[in-house]
Formats: sequence, C-alpha cells, structure tokens
Amino acid sequence: MFANSLKLLGVLLIVFGFNPFVGYTLVGIGVAAYSPAKYGILTELTAGDKLVKANGMVESSTIAAILLGSVSGGVLADWSLTAALVACALTYAVAANLFIPTLAASRRCHAAPLFQRLQPAMA
Repeated sequence: MFANSLKLLGVLLIVFGFNPFVGYTLVGIGVAAYSPAKYGILTELTAGDKLVKANGMVESSTIAAILLGSVSGGVLADWSLTAALVACALTYAVAANLFIPTLAASRRCHAAPLFQRLQPAMA
C-alpha cells in the first residue's frame, strides 16, 4: 500500500506541473519496492526445477511491459493526455485485481521478538 501511495504521489506531482525529477524519483522508489516481492513469490509458485524458467519469464515479461508501455503510452499521450491517464489507471486496476495471485503466508514473521533481543546489544 505504501509503495502504491508513493507511485500515485509521484504521478500526481508530474501531472500538476511539479518538478518531474521529484515525481519520477517517488515513482521509482515505489516500483523498487516490488522487485523483492516479484522474485520472492517465484519460490512459492514454482518448484525448484522450474525456478530458472519462471525467473526468465518474469524478467522477459517485465522488459516487454516496460517497452510496450513506453511506446503505447507515448502514442496515446500524443493523442490525448486524459485518455492516456485513464488507460493507465484502468490497466493498473485490472492487473492488480485480476493477475496478482493471493497466497497464504508460508511463514510467520517473528521480527518483534528478534528486535527485542537486539535492543540490549544496540544500547
């Protein structure tokens, strides 16, 4: 949720005429938050013998999406900026709701007890 909020804030900054560097930086930070999750979910979805192929498919589809989005977004924005923003929002909503699998947690996070054990060492 936090990463999506950063991306939305970055896009809004660009749309409303603020410094594009700041907007792209926020979008980039939001996108970077997904990289560990993108590769981490592969071990949950595939077996060990198919992991290399799955990693290749994820990487190649990521590159294809970047290229296709850049070209089609540029063409669409040249035609109508409003249509480009609506198409982007719809694509994002459809992808987020239909194509991202939901999985049960495979392990419970025990970060709080670990942090409590580290507190005396940090003092």
